[in-house]
Amino acid sequence: MKTSDWPSMLDPKVLLIGENSTLQWKDEIIKYAMFLDYYFNPAPYDLGERSRWSEAKAIFDYLKEMTAGKCKSEQLYGTLLCNDILERPLRGKHLLIPEDGAKKGVDHIKSVLQKNSSIKYVFVMGLQSNYYLQKFGFYDCGEFTAEFLKGADARRVGLSAMCPFYQPVNAKPFRDICFKMYDVKEFEGIKIIPILPGKSYPLRDSDLNNFGDSFEKLKLSFEQEIDTF
Repeated sequence: MKTSDWPSMLDPKVLLIGENSTLQWKDEIIKYAMFLDYYFNPAPYDLGERSRWSEAKAIFDYLKEMTAGKCKSEQLYGTLLCNDILERPLRGKHLLIPEDGAKKGVDHIKSVLQKNSSIKYVFVMGLQSNYYLQKFGFYDCGEFTAEFLKGADARRVGLSAMCPFYQPVNAKPFRDICFKMYDVKEFEGIKIIPILPGKSYPLRDSDLNNFGDSFEKLKLSFEQEIDTF
């Protein structure tokens, strides 16, 4: 069994891409990507289940704020860059997605867009996901592309560890592209937006210092669109 995409309840307008379904400390398969199904149910009493509901709610709240309230929750299609069950890293380290798993994910993302012509925006969570999408030619960030790919590449120390983990060479170039719109290469008219992971929402003071201006400009761009959705 693998984690399923969350296919949206209405014709999807936004594709949200998370990273991976491997839970940090449990041998369990997530039913739907990013627990998005939980959002459409009442908040559970069980604390573990409620934490998943809260995680899903935060993602939908994040989307609503970024799009200035224009995207309905029912218009979100959720998927993951990698559905393979991966080796868990040590506590505090970031899970490493292998290149072959990421390549399969990019191909799947393309198939989702081919089957859902109503999608107009793609939001991509996290540094590693955006790295692979650019590496495999799904999109680029113009003048920042070379520097971003160089910085987002995995450090050898993480790759050679007994429990491999993802650590970028230099995460700073992500500041130049996060919360900005780019064109998806093979799908005319679709915009792609790299964003911070859902667990970063609401944005902390440190995130606002680094990304706040771009975050506000993104919201403003949606506010000014007349027929975005």
